[in-house]
Amino acid sequence: MWVEEGFEAIKQQRYDEALVCFNNAIRLDPRDASAWKGRGIAMHYLRDHENALECFERALDLNPYDSAAWVFKSMALREMGEEEEALAVLKEAVRTNPDSPELWVARGYLLFALEREQEAIQCHNKALKLDPKNRDAWIGKGTVLLRLGRSEEAATCFDRVINIAPGDAYAWRKKGFALLQMGKMVEGLRCIDKALELRPDDVEILVDKGEVLTAAGKFDEAIACYNKALEIERNDPEIWEAKADACQYAERYDEAIACFDKILEIEPESIYALLGKGNTYRRTGRYEEAIACFDKALAIEPEDSEIWDKKGRACAEAKRYEEAIACFNRALEIEPDNERIWVHKGVVYEKARRYEEALACFDKALEINPEFVEGWANKALVLIMGKKRKEATTCFQQALEILSEENEEEDETQEVEKFLLDPDDIGVWLLRGMVELQMGHPKKAIPYFDKILEIEPEFADIWVVKGTAYGEIGMLGEAMECLEKAIAIEPENTAAWHNKGIAYHRAGRYEEALACFEKVLEIEPENAEAWGMKGSVLADAGKLDEANSCFDTALKFKPKDEITWYNKGAVALEMGRVEEALKYLDKALEIDPNKTDALYLKGIALAQSGKINEGCAWIGKAIMSISENLDVGRKLEKALLSALDEMLEKKPDNAEMWRAKGRLMLRNGRITEALRCIEKSLEI
Repeated sequence: MWVEEGFEAIKQQRYDEALVCFNNAIRLDPRDASAWKGRGIAMHYLRDHENALECFERALDLNPYDSAAWVFKSMALREMGEEEEALAVLKEAVRTNPDSPELWVARGYLLFALEREQEAIQCHNKALKLDPKNRDAWIGKGTVLLRLGRSEEAATCFDRVINIAPGDAYAWRKKGFALLQMGKMVEGLRCIDKALELRPDDVEILVDKGEVLTAAGKFDEAIACYNKALEIERNDPEIWEAKADACQYAERYDEAIACFDKILEIEPESIYALLGKGNTYRRTGRYEEAIACFDKALAIEPEDSEIWDKKGRACAEAKRYEEAIACFNRALEIEPDNERIWVHKGVVYEKARRYEEALACFDKALEINPEFVEGWANKALVLIMGKKRKEATTCFQQALEILSEENEEEDETQEVEKFLLDPDDIGVWLLRGMVELQMGHPKKAIPYFDKILEIEPEFADIWVVKGTAYGEIGMLGEAMECLEKAIAIEPENTAAWHNKGIAYHRAGRYEEALACFEKVLEIEPENAEAWGMKGSVLADAGKLDEANSCFDTALKFKPKDEITWYNKGAVALEMGRVEEALKYLDKALEIDPNKTDALYLKGIALAQSGKINEGCAWIGKAIMSISENLDVGRKLEKALLSALDEMLEKKPDNAEMWRAKGRLMLRNGRITEALRCIEKSLEI
C-alpha cells in the first residue's frame, strides 16, 4: 500500500510525501526493491542525487532486471557530473537485460548528450527492433538525425510517432523543427501550431513558436507568443530574454528595457540582462545609461573582457575617448589576442584623429587574424583619411577577396549581413557599401554611404563613391551634386574629377567631360585611366586622331590595359584601318580572352575585311561569352544582332551565321525565331 501511494504522490509531483511513503514501506520490508527504487526517484526529484544513487543501487541488488532503476541510476550519475560512469551503468544494464527497449533508448539519449550520434542511432535502432512502436526510440532517433542535418529522415521518425499517437504534441513540435530545417517555414509553423492545439498552455511550444516567428522577421507575432507564455510562467527569465530579443529586433526598445528590468527583478545579478539593457541603451543613443549598466556588470564579473569591450564602445560613442581607450586596454590585458577588441580600440583612435595609433591597432588585429575583414576595412578607411589611396585600395581588395573566398560556399548577401555593425563603425559601413557596388546593387549601397556622411560630413571620398552609385543608376543630377560636394571639400580630389568626367561623358556633354579629365591630368600627369577616358570622349566627339594620341599616352603608363587596346581598335576600325584594328583587338584579347566587346568587334573587323565566315565565328564567341559577362552582353545584343543581319544580307548561305543568330535569339527567349535560324542553318 505504501509503495502504491508513494508512486501516486510522485505522479502528482508531491515528492516529500512520496519520500515518507517509501520510508514507511522500507521500514515494513527492507527487501522491497520497488520501495528502494521509489525512494531513489523521490530523492532524485528533490535534487539529493548521492542518496538517490544509493537507493538505486540497493534496488538493483534486490532486482537487477528493473530497467527503470538502471535508467534512474544513470540519471543520478549524470546529475553528479559523472557522465562516463553513467554510460558504463547503462552498458552493464543492457548486458544484464538485453531485451529491454527502455534501456537501449536511455543509452541512446545519453550517447546523444555526449555527442556520439552514430552510436546513439544504433541504440535507438536496437530498441526499435525489440519494439517497433516504441515512441521514445522514434523521438530519440529523429532528434539525433535532426542534429546531423538529416531533416527528411528525422521528419519520417516523428511521423511514425504521429501515426501511432496523433495527439502526441511533442512529436508534432519535433516534426515542425525538421520541416523548418528543410526550409519549409509554412509547413513547420503549421506543425508547431498543431502541437499548440493539442497543448495550448505548453510554455516550451509557445516559446518555440516565438523563436521561429522571430527568425522569420514576424516580431509582433513572436512577442504575442512570448506574452502568452509569460501569462503561464511569469517568472521564467528565459522567456523574458526571448521577448527582449524580439522587442529589440522590432525596435520596441522601451519594451526591451522593461523585459531586462523584469529579468533583473528575478535574477539581480543576470549578466545577460545587464548587457542586453546596456546594448539597448547604446542603440537608442543613451550612452551614459549604457555605461552604468556595463559598470554594474563589471562589479559582478570584473575579469570579463567582453564587458570591458562593450563599456569601451559606449564610452567612445559618448565621445569619452580616453576612458574608452582605458577600457579596451583593460580588455586586452585579459584577452590580448582578441582581434575584434584591437579593431574597436583602433576605431576610437580614428575618431580622435590619431591615425598612426589607429593603424597600429588594425595591424595588430590583422597580425592575430589575417582573414579579419573588419580589420582590413577599417585600415583602408584610415589610409583614405591619410590620403594614402593606393594603400587603401589594396586593403579593400584584400577584404573583398576574403569575402569572395568565403562566399564560394554561401550567398554573398548573407555574408555581408554577418557584420554586426556598431553605430559608428564607419569602416565596416564603407565596406558594406563597396560590396553592394561590386555586386551591382548601387541603390543598396547609397544608404551605407549616407550613414558614414552623417558621422563624417566632410569625408570627400565618400561623397565620390556616393556620386558613383548615383551615376550607376542614371541619377545624373544627384551624382553631380555629390561630386561637386567632394570637390568643394577637397579641390584636388582626382577621383571626384574623374567620376564627374564620366558622368558628363554619359550625358553626351563632351566639352565639360574633357575639362574634368584635363583637371585630373593637371594633378596627376601619369594617370593612365584619365588619359584613356579623355581618349574615349574625344573618340565619341569625332576627334579620332586626338583620341589615338591619348590612348598611346595611356598605354605608355599602363601597357596591359585591355580597355585602352580595345578603344584603339575601335578607333582604327572607324578610320577604316582594319588590319591595324585587328592588331589592337588581338592585344586586348591577349590580356582578357573573354572580353565580349573585343570578340564582337574583331568579328566585325574580319567581316569588313571580307572574311565573313571567320568574322561570324568570332561574333559567335562573343555571344557565348555573354553568359559570363551579362552586363556587357546586354549592351551588345542589339549590335550583335544588327551585325549578323548585315552579314546575312551579304552572305545568306552562311550556316555558321544562322547558328550564331539562333543562339542569340535563344538567349533572349525568342524560341520560334531561334528555331527558324537553326532550321535555316541545317538546310544549308
